[in-house]
Amino acid sequence: MRICFVSRGSLNSFWDTYGGSDADIVVYDPEADTVITAQTQLSAAGYTPYEGFKTRGSIAQVYLRGTLAVDHGEMKTGPIGTYIPRHPGSL
Repeated sequence: MRICFVSRGSLNSFWDTYGGSDADIVVYDPEADTVITAQTQLSAAGYTPYEGFKTRGSIAQVYLRGTLAVDHGEMKTGPIGTYIPRHPGSL
């Protein structure tokens, strides 16, 4: 666990940015196959290059910073992201 998460966060300077203790978690349902359509995507574009793509399984829930953000395709929060500026040549 330390190698996968702590080391990567400290390498990319995310540890200081987020305090090092927040976790984003995706709950995957391997039995919920679905077909991607533009109507099911949260996007202002109105289309997706993945239209008609059949998935094996589906994302059931997404937790961002400990808060339930998506529950079975329904957004439960507003925008909660934080912009992290990137500089040329940075990882």
